[in-house]
Amino acid sequence: MSVLAVAAQAAGDQSANGAESFQWTLVLACWGVVLLSIVFLVVRTIQRGRKLSAQVPEEQRRWM
Repeated sequence: MSVLAVAAQAAGDQSANGAESFQWTLVLACWGVVLLSIVFLVVRTIQRGRKLSAQVPEEQRRWM
């Protein structure tokens, strides 16, 4: 139990659940930021690879 929840119970306040749900909101927001960052890096890497591959002369391109 967090310090905020203990303080809320000691004061007779019922907002302890609000503090706990706020923590989960922060967790989900951080996961969202991480996942969006990964997607952004993947997209930029693919774009950069396509741009660089277009600069390679036809005779030096490898087919895999």
